Amino acid sequence: GAVGGGRLLTTQVSRAEFEKQGAAMLGPDAGAILALYPSGSDAQEAARARGHDGTMMSGAAWIASRRAHTLRPVYYYDFEHVMPGAEAAAYGSYHSSELPYVLDTLHALNRPWTESDYRASAVAQAYWVNFIKTGNPNGGALPQWTAFDPVSNEVMGLSEAPHMRPITQPARAQAFLRAFTRPN
Repeated sequence: GAVGGGRLLTTQVSRAEFEKQGAAMLGPDAGAILALYPSGSDAQEAARARGHDGTMMSGAAWIASRRAHTLRPVYYYDFEHVMPGAEAAAYGSYHSSELPYVLDTLHALNRPWTESDYRASAVAQAYWVNFIKTGNPNGGALPQWTAFDPVSNEVMGLSEAPHMRPITQPARAQAFLRAFTRPN
């Protein structure tokens, strides 16, 4: 993700810059949200965590707002498996990094793949195939993936060992939901 001006989160981010960017993005809720992401003078990790949580919680708010209008469950996930390579430490798992795993195209990328990658790919493919066939990702020996419920705020942590988990800490989740559901 970017901190602003195209700077990737691979460089130091001052607390002042973190707060300035947060204020621009979060408006009147910035103070309450940013206080939940403490840091020293280097706020790089706080910026990453806030960016991840904000992205995931905006999806959660969107799902919650549409639940009343649909009878179909929504299955929400956070891909946790980190693709191997030189940039793995800097980027971790990122938006769209699940695609080669789900689409069985690891072979098309020149990466130092391990058995862990192939297991994560097999798990992701199994969930997607089940969902395509039935509208539900569950089946076989896969761990249970529960439909998203804004009250529990849990997503499937997709990896070679998939598991349900909260998106973030409860106080952070509630602060983002207040910000994202505030009337304009």
